[in-house]
Amino acid sequence: MAESQEKSIHEFESLIAELQETVKRMEGDELPLAEAIDAYERAVAIAARCSTMLEEAELRITRIDAASHGLREEASIYQAGRLDAARLLLGDDEEELFDLLDDE
Repeated sequence: MAESQEKSIHEFESLIAELQETVKRMEGDELPLAEAIDAYERAVAIAARCSTMLEEAELRITRIDAASHGLREEASIYQAGRLDAARLLLGDDEEELFDLLDDE
């Protein structure tokens, strides 16, 4: 895993831990109103940052899946071509083999 990915994961986990702690503080009865409002503001900011990080991760996964799908399609086409070539070479149909060679 790349260093930047590890940093992002660590940042996300730290933010989630901070959010959980902030929520616990707000749920308690000991927080004065002004501090509760500040804590709420911080919680909203943390939630927004986490949401952005999750959206970025989802986009990255979508791109990886798309690239992977393209590679799988190329592999299937290549495999099908090899299979057709093997059938032609092992079969008796010389006309199909010459047609294939003419196409290239």
